[in-house]
Amino acid sequence: MLTITPEAKSWLDQKEKSAITLIKKVAKVNSCSCSRVNYMDVKLGAPKGNDEAFTKLEVDGVDIYYEQNVQLPPEREITVKLNSMLGLKSLKVEGLFDNGFMNA
Repeated sequence: MLTITPEAKSWLDQKEKSAITLIKKVAKVNSCSCSRVNYMDVKLGAPKGNDEAFTKLEVDGVDIYYEQNVQLPPEREITVKLNSMLGLKSLKVEGLFDNGFMNA
């Protein structure tokens, strides 16, 4: 189940945005073993260009687009939250990855 927190929804309302796009990213972690960490990058607005490559969900009045090759596991609680660091605010996705790995 995909949800959006009231704080994230309020921040989107302040930005006058009614859509977000989730893009799967992979970061390489170079330590003792080379491993990869999956995460979702959140962009404000609908995807530009290739709309057919995205699935659209509507959650609390916000259109959420994510890549069609990404599977949202129905048993997980996936949440879009407001993140704030040093006064800079952004959105983040929690609960999608199990130990950093995801089927896609």
